[in-house]
Amino acid sequence: MRRLPHIDRDMKRSPLFIGGAAALLSLGLALGGCAQNPDYARYVSDYRSEIYRGENEELSLTAFFGEREYPYAADGVCAEKAPFAEIYMTAPDNTKDYEVYFTVNGKEYGGDMSYDSVYARFFYSESVEAVSLPSLSFTVVCDGEKTVVEAASVKAGNEMTMPAIIDRLVAQRTDLFENLTSGGAFNGELYVRLVYNEKCYWFVGVASAEEWSDYFLLDAVTGNIMAERTHG
Repeated sequence: MRRLPHIDRDMKRSPLFIGGAAALLSLGLALGGCAQNPDYARYVSDYRSEIYRGENEELSLTAFFGEREYPYAADGVCAEKAPFAEIYMTAPDNTKDYEVYFTVNGKEYGGDMSYDSVYARFFYSESVEAVSLPSLSFTVVCDGEKTVVEAASVKAGNEMTMPAIIDRLVAQRTDLFENLTSGGAFNGELYVRLVYNEKCYWFVGVASAEEWSDYFLLDAVTGNIMAERTHG
């Protein structure tokens, strides 16, 4: 094996050696920086972080909390986001008017619910600050009478966080993210939504500025891809 030439103490002190070493170090740092992925969590434009479900003898209620860009546009570009709450409720009599009220961090929210004839359910939405609690109480008012629905979080407590689930997806679909990443920036936007069907999953959508999208359903605990639909 060919040996490298010996570098004595005087050579190490020479301006030429020092300057060359500094240049190599700078080049190494630059190349190392190019290999790093961007913080993909910064490109999430629609994030549904919490789901609460509750029911009583007559009412069934589901509440979603999170944040999404406003105005909302699936265009592959992540814009400024605002917090939201969406409440869906089914009731035995769809001809009546309902109001819903709830409290988050000491502040009361709520108002009149709208009726969605397509899905035969009532709906209410409002800008609400982020919440992460084991349960929430919702007061439903109809014909002057109040009914309380206790809604529990669907989370078991061992679900992966949003940044962690994105990292798991990137690790499993490296080519997809590499093709959309250049110059340390991600050329698209992500949708990350908690979904529940007997257990929790993460739905992740990857949208490019070229108007195509790929969708993935991941196990919320392991991060493994359970189902996917791609544009290719």
